[in-house]
Amino acid sequence: MLIKINPVLSPDLLFHLRSMGHGEKLILADANFPANTSNDKVIRLDGVGIKEAASAILSVFPLDSFIVTQGGSPALRMEVDDQPDELTETHKEFIDVVKNVSGENWKVGSISRQNFYEEAKKAYCIVTTTDARPFGCFVLTSPQFLLNFCPLIQLAGITLAITATASCTGTPPPHRVSRQPTQTTSSRRASFPRL
Repeated sequence: MLIKINPVLSPDLLFHLRSMGHGEKLILADANFPANTSNDKVIRLDGVGIKEAASAILSVFPLDSFIVTQGGSPALRMEVDDQPDELTETHKEFIDVVKNVSGENWKVGSISRQNFYEEAKKAYCIVTTTDARPFGCFVLTSPQFLLNFCPLIQLAGITLAITATASCTGTPPPHRVSRQPTQTTSSRRASFPRL
């Protein structure tokens, strides 16, 4: 059992979020998006809307600040066809979530529908919702260091790994402490190195 984890975040989704590398993209899609024909990794959030899904994901998923220095945005919305500046209700909700959860300074950019489809094919994974409102699709880009739901403790095989978290604000990279049993040559008993 985990604490301080939004219940919308399924074990499968948490696994994929934690597995993402820096600069990789996550697609957050509405119910109309052809996810399964666009990507092999599809995580379904049935009964969840875009606003709830975005809030849950961004609670553990920091946005990429490097892409901003290159003139881009780590959060993109799918543009309405022939009206790229129009903001739908879903877009407005998503922008509010980004500002409320990730911070006021983050800007949400936009991408045409056809370019969005191309990004979805290359994305790390697609998270689908049951939000049926049109053009409710978004791209999130992961940063150098990910996720603040550590420490992760794995006891299978007597392994203990504690991973500290960091953000893309110039803090040092995460450190790891691990304990592995070692075999002694004389007694063949497992012993643990001192920390």
